[in-house]
Amino acid sequence: VLYLLRTKGGFTASGSSTYNDYHITLTGGVNAAAEIAGQKPVNAEQIAAWIQTLPEWQEKEQLLQSVPGIGPVSAATLLAELPELGSLNRQQIAKLVGVAPVNRDSGIFRGKRTIGGGRVSVRNALYMAALVAAYRNPVFKAVYQRLVALGKPKKLALVAVARKLLTT
Repeated sequence: VLYLLRTKGGFTASGSSTYNDYHITLTGGVNAAAEIAGQKPVNAEQIAAWIQTLPEWQEKEQLLQSVPGIGPVSAATLLAELPELGSLNRQQIAKLVGVAPVNRDSGIFRGKRTIGGGRVSVRNALYMAALVAAYRNPVFKAVYQRLVALGKPKKLALVAVARKLLTT
């Protein structure tokens, strides 16, 4: 097991983490983990190279990148920071990432539904992928245009596309 700690300059390899550290747990062969653990800081090229050493991650990356809108950065972010992808149902994974609508109700008061919480870096990567998908992918473009035609705000439609990207 290798922990990659997020820092301002990128990722730093480490063997342990503290309560306040944001970490990504990656599992793989001992040789691959030892190679990365000896190099600090870990950059995007090293993460991409490490993904290529793990056959199950390589398959998932190819599957993710087959969707128009998901590029190498989005795929790497989803793989590294969302290991639960594929093992949870659509409601659970949307809530985990923070793209599920949450009620702001109290008593008879009915507030707006908002998104938030969850894994911010994954949500940010999904939002950028949703921007591309809403304009380039015919399936997601239809979803986006249908919601905008119904009078929904454009940002709400993009979050809906991000949720659809995540759950389909």
